[in-house]
Amino acid sequence: MRSIKKEYEQTGQQKSRRQLFLAGLVMAFAIALHNFPEGMVIGASYASDVVSGGIGSLAIAIVIGLHNVPEGMSVAVPLAAGGMKKVRATLITAVTGAPTILGAIVGYLLGALSPVWLAVSLSFASGAMLYVVFGELLPESILMWRSKAPAFAMLAGLLVGLLILYI
Repeated sequence: MRSIKKEYEQTGQQKSRRQLFLAGLVMAFAIALHNFPEGMVIGASYASDVVSGGIGSLAIAIVIGLHNVPEGMSVAVPLAAGGMKKVRATLITAVTGAPTILGAIVGYLLGALSPVWLAVSLSFASGAMLYVVFGELLPESILMWRSKAPAFAMLAGLLVGLLILYI
């Protein structure tokens, strides 16, 4: 009886580790897709600074860079907990940031063409972000919490963000 229980526990642990590993891979793919429009925002803001002479693009790059720290952790932790070596999990996490660079190049090139293309690249990037938040994250969080609390938290965060912008 005791060996059956041990075997069952080991099988459960292996299954849990495999689920964590798969969750880490899914997060890596999702974050990589999410990073392309972020990069477009950075590139388009640098193109905008070339036209306007401002320094806002550096602030945007810093804020997005700081924002990517917890995203990287959400990729690396499940991979490492799922059994992947820490160095490899870190490398995969770094690779998920590569689309940011590609997006920045595309955003800059489009934004430098003309003010119309600058607007197009910023619109694409913001539309992609809005889709991720309102089309994927918010409905998923409402189902997960089985309440409207995530929607209220999102609205509170939006209001705080607006206050920060205008104060």
